[in-house]
Amino acid sequence: MSLFIGTPPAQAQDSSSTRLPSITVTGSAPAGEAIRLESVAPSVTVTREEFDTLPNDRVSDIVGRLPGVVVSGPPGEKKTFSLRGLPTDYTRVSVDGIQMPAPSRSFELMNMSSFLAGEVTLLRNPSAEHDAEGIAGRVAVTTRAIPDEPTGELRVGYGGLDGLNGTARAGGGAYGRRIDRFGLLGSVSYEERRLTKTKHNSEFTYSGGPGGQGFRRNEEEPKDVANLDAALDLAGFYDGGEIHFKPMLLRETSDIDKWRDQYRRVTGQFQDRVLTTGREEATNVGATLDHTHRFAGEVSLRTFANLSTAGYDTRNREVTLTPALAFGSATESESDYDERTVQGGSTLTVPLTMGVPQVLKAGVVVRAAKRTSDGESYTLNAAGTRSQTAANRLTSRQSDYEIEERYYAAFVQDEVTLGALTLTPGLRVERVTDRMTGYNGRFDTDATDLFPSLPIRYRLNDAIVLRGALSRQINRPNFQDMAPGITVRGSRTIYGNPDVTPTRSWSVDAGAEYHGDGFFLAANLFHRRVRDVIEADEVNNTTLVIRNVGDGYARGLELEQRFNLALLGIEALRPLTFFANQTFLKTEVNDPNTGKRPFAETPDITANIGLTWNDPDSGTILSATVNASTERLVVSNEGAGQIRRKTRRAEAFVDLYAEQRIVEGFSLFASAENLTDKARHEYEVTNGLRSRDAVIATGRTVLVGGRMRF
Repeated sequence: MSLFIGTPPAQAQDSSSTRLPSITVTGSAPAGEAIRLESVAPSVTVTREEFDTLPNDRVSDIVGRLPGVVVSGPPGEKKTFSLRGLPTDYTRVSVDGIQMPAPSRSFELMNMSSFLAGEVTLLRNPSAEHDAEGIAGRVAVTTRAIPDEPTGELRVGYGGLDGLNGTARAGGGAYGRRIDRFGLLGSVSYEERRLTKTKHNSEFTYSGGPGGQGFRRNEEEPKDVANLDAALDLAGFYDGGEIHFKPMLLRETSDIDKWRDQYRRVTGQFQDRVLTTGREEATNVGATLDHTHRFAGEVSLRTFANLSTAGYDTRNREVTLTPALAFGSATESESDYDERTVQGGSTLTVPLTMGVPQVLKAGVVVRAAKRTSDGESYTLNAAGTRSQTAANRLTSRQSDYEIEERYYAAFVQDEVTLGALTLTPGLRVERVTDRMTGYNGRFDTDATDLFPSLPIRYRLNDAIVLRGALSRQINRPNFQDMAPGITVRGSRTIYGNPDVTPTRSWSVDAGAEYHGDGFFLAANLFHRRVRDVIEADEVNNTTLVIRNVGDGYARGLELEQRFNLALLGIEALRPLTFFANQTFLKTEVNDPNTGKRPFAETPDITANIGLTWNDPDSGTILSATVNASTERLVVSNEGAGQIRRKTRRAEAFVDLYAEQRIVEGFSLFASAENLTDKARHEYEVTNGLRSRDAVIATGRTVLVGGRMRF
């Protein structure tokens, strides 16, 4: 049996776009633009040669600079991001074509080092060969490819938070080569960094507590994070194809040591101190066997088999001290998520010439996933002895659940070229069954959906490309959202809902690109009409319930620019390139509990601007980037008729990177993230009255080091 990994998007696009002569991208065009030019479906691709000149330690740093992306986490901790104004869960992530298991269905890209990546593609509106999930878009990460010649790289760095104090360290190595019919590539990365969120007496509430006039809080939350990432590609090549074995390890551990002092806002009287310690571990281990066989006439069969396991374990202890700093109360919680996924599939590609050039593709995918959740809650005395109250035992039982999911998919698509016009009509059918068992009983679901799609590309001339896409897409509930139990996150309890239905959407994209000599321009309009939006509805400030809140939409305009400054007629500026993207967003949810409102934390505008000086002759690389967004709003119903509006003020973060070749094959580098030490400002209004203000500082991270290439 032949075995092959699910086709990475870039590879799939290259193989299916060979019927027209390639447009030559001249000047200093990045390789990602050439890949994008050949794609029929709307997409954005960045290659290693592009993101390697920017401060991109994690893959989430790369994605955060793409058009349409809104980063939710603070600088240094871009754990979550959203696309096109839709919530985080509306994005899907694959690595080498494999959808990675995660607590939600969207893998956190901060868990993967950019050192392992060779290419990152944002699929805006995919064709039928891709999973139908990911209404906002799909992020496809491709690991480094096996080089034809022996190639290696070593990288070490030392730095810290707000100085060279050792709280940030990094090291990595990669080596690959091909020997006749065999090839290998191995890469490993280890990083340590300290992240922090600090409120220097900068959080205020205006009601509640003794006297009813609110609190002032002084808080610091340092988190020491360590990542170990490794990937291997062992390959065998023969005249008719190739076979690859790809194991991968992604492991992240976080140690938390947080304290918070609380005072009366008006009188300044000390109220209590809360100390929180904990540890979080996230581990993804997987292996893929893939095989491509090429028959006569450019016919190919690609088949894959993959086994992945994921574990997410958390341990937290919270101790409250009295105004006299004596022991008051304490709790401890433990939670373990374990997920095992087995998947496989095949894709047959058949070029045809039936009057017009065509590339017919058909394939199947089968996936089985099992998630188990085990949670425990305890009460501690002053000596630290654990016990379980009736409430602790109830919470522990409610936290335990098991979900088994089966996924079956088949697709067919035909890429047809009619002169300058290429279109890829396709149809995908997906059937998903879920068996859920937990505190609230057993529930079974079974649903089958049809997903038509139609990407279109029209080459107006050698420089201008028009493209569009229409498709039907889906977002199924996360496992924890549909679990017949609860998920505890700090002081908040989220009740799952087995009856929640998937979110479905009709998705439209239309855009144009100009590929010039030394510059690039692009514009893309998009619209998502979504039905049965899934959100966590706030019953009060500590309790949330998963439900379908109503229908809504997300629409916007994405703009991109790249200019080589040699266009000014000054040859000395040829190493200097300006690049930017801007996204204008409009979203709305018809929530009966709050009225019409935007999707949570959606800015009206988000933008990235950068300058890069890359001079191969001198070996000098300098880059500066700015990520900015306008205000973001979260509207929620807190029960008892209270509507809370949380606003995160406009932000702009500056990152720098510099690298200088010392001798051939060796260079020194330095990077700074959040150079201006920008803090997050947010405030809340409840029923028209100001209820909270906060300024949250995260500091700046610097790193210096050396890099050797051989």
